Amino acid sequence: MAKKYSNLLNVYHALWGELTKYYKHNMKNMSTTLEIPEGSKATIHGKVIDGKNYLVVEVERESELKEGDMAIFWDVNPRDAFIDIYKGFRDGCYVSHRDAYWDNALKWDGTKEQYERVLRGEI
Repeated sequence: MAKKYSNLLNVYHALWGELTKYYKHNMKNMSTTLEIPEGSKATIHGKVIDGKNYLVVEVERESELKEGDMAIFWDVNPRDAFIDIYKGFRDGCYVSHRDAYWDNALKWDGTKEQYERVLRGEI
């Protein structure tokens, strides 16, 4: 039979207790990598230090675009993405060296895989 709780605070404390028990036994060597929509990556490590549970997060951010960088540009539809040289940022838009204005831009890492991920809308 499920427990009944008189208020939300009691539910919170009950959940916190169960989560603490779970993590104490199951998170000692857990590690995972998550992709953040802007293309950055965060790695979360569950660690036990001096008997206490910690989540350690490492974030790798994509470097910012500089004039002359190769970049992937697109507007609303990522399937129309275009690789070109980054010229600057004007009037709220990214500008390619052909003076085309784009809503979105991402520094290109030179791989076909990154370009295909943009085309699929994953980045």
